[in-house]
Amino acid sequence: MFRLNKTLASLFLFWLLACASLWAGTKDPIEGELFQKYVELQNVELQAEIRSSQTEEEGFIVTGPLDANLSATSKFFPLYSSVRVICPSLNSLEDIVIGISAIADSDFKVLSDNLENSKNDYLTGYRGALISITKDGHENIVQYITLQQLRFLIWAKQHLGNKDILDSSSNLGKYTVAVSNYLNEIDKGNLDAAEPKAVDFGLEESFDLYAPAPDYVIAGYQNYKDYLKSHAEIVTSKLSEILAFVPTKSGLERLKSEAPDIAYPNKEFPLLQEEFRKFIRRGGQMDYMRTLTKEVFDTLKSAEYFFAVGMSGKVRFGRELLREEVKRIEAETGQKPARANHAFLFVGEPILTAGAFFIENDGAPKIVEVNTQSGHYFYSNITATIREDVAERSNDYFKTIGHFFRALDSLEIDYHDALLRKL
Repeated sequence: MFRLNKTLASLFLFWLLACASLWAGTKDPIEGELFQKYVELQNVELQAEIRSSQTEEEGFIVTGPLDANLSATSKFFPLYSSVRVICPSLNSLEDIVIGISAIADSDFKVLSDNLENSKNDYLTGYRGALISITKDGHENIVQYITLQQLRFLIWAKQHLGNKDILDSSSNLGKYTVAVSNYLNEIDKGNLDAAEPKAVDFGLEESFDLYAPAPDYVIAGYQNYKDYLKSHAEIVTSKLSEILAFVPTKSGLERLKSEAPDIAYPNKEFPLLQEEFRKFIRRGGQMDYMRTLTKEVFDTLKSAEYFFAVGMSGKVRFGRELLREEVKRIEAETGQKPARANHAFLFVGEPILTAGAFFIENDGAPKIVEVNTQSGHYFYSNITATIREDVAERSNDYFKTIGHFFRALDSLEIDYHDALLRKL
C-alpha cells in the first residue's frame, strides 16, 4: 500500500470525500514487444489501490496509459504513458490536487498542476495534474485529468511530431492553447463555448479539433449491416459453417487459453471528438457507462449492453440504445438522445476485445448471448480495409472473445450456456 501514516491517510480521505462525488495514424493491431510494454505500464496493482480511494461508484475512472509507444526520454512520456484517473468534474480534480498538496508527505508529490492556466513544460495547453507516488521504493506517475482535458490530449497526440506544439507563440502553439481553453470552458459548464477554428490561426483544416470526418466506405447504414451479416459464419480451426453456438466446457477453456496477445486501437478516432460533442450537448454523462463488477452485474435488467475489455482485464460497458428506441425517444421528446459507444469506454487507449452481451432477467440476470461486433475497433466503415476486416479478419476478431470470459471468471460472474456469435 502507499506509505501514509494514519493521520495523513485520514486527511487524504477527507479531501477525496470532498470531491463532487492508435489512434492517430495507427489503425494496426498492437502486438509483440509493444503489446508487452502496454501490459507493463498498466501497473494493475497501483490501479487497484487508487480505485480503493477514488471509487468508480463516485464517477472516477481509473485506467491505463494512452500510448506506450513513446520513448521514456520524450517530454510527452509522463502524459501519455502514465496510469490515469479521469475525474468526474473539474472541482473533483482540484480537490484531489489540493488534498495531496496538503499532505506534504514525501511519498506524494505534485509534479505538475496547471489547472488554472495553460502554461506547462510538458505540453502547451495541458491542464491536468501529474502526481508522483512512491511505492516500495519505486516512483509511479499518476495523471489526474478531466474527460475534456483527456480529449485535449487525444487531439494533441496527432501533432506531437510538430515541434511548434511546444511553442506558445507559434500558430500551432496558439491553436493548441485555444483548444485547451475551449475544452476548459466545457469543463466549467459552458456547453455553448465557441470552438476554435484552425484556419483562424493560419493552419490547415486538418488541425481542427473537429476535423472533417472521412466518408463511409459502404454507403447506407443498412447496406453496411447487410455486408457484415453476409460474413457472419464462424470459421476457426475447430468450427465452420455455423452462425452461432453454445460452447462446451472444453471449448470455453480453449477460447480463454487461445485469446491472442493483441490489442486494438480505435479505428474511428477521426469521429471521436465530434461524437463527444454530440454526446455532451445532448446531456450525456460518463456515468452512462460503468465498470463491471459482480455487484453491478446483479443489478442489470434485460437488455443489450455494449462492452470492451481493457489492457488490464477490466470490463467497461453501457446499455445499447436500439434504433427503434432512439426513434421513440425522439418522437416523444423532440430531441435526439445522448448515445455512447465502444470508443467512450476506454477513451483513447487500445482494448483486448469489444462487442455486446445480452441479459435476460427473470428474477436474476443471466448472460444469454455474446458477440464481438464493434465498428469502432473491428469493423470501421470509415477504414479502407473494411471489406478485408469482415471477410478475412473477422474470425480472428471473434477469437478475442476469450478475454471477456477470462474477465468474467475473475469477477465470478456465470456465463454458462451463453450463445456465441461473431456478428
